Amino acid sequence: MANRIRSAKSGSDWTENDLAAYNIQIQYQDAPTFFGVDHLPPPAVDQDSDVRVGQPL
Repeated sequence: MANRIRSAKSGSDWTENDLAAYNIQIQYQDAPTFFGVDHLPPPAVDQDSDVRVGQPL
């Protein structure tokens, strides 16, 4: 099989075939499992505020 040249793509543009071509598998996990901890610290940002840093409103 010939080697195909693959160009860069945005993460949202990847298809199931692209993932298979690079042998990438998606495994869903909750955040504590992903980070390997029992409990995550509380967020440093107030969850009730709409904070936008460096972005126009």
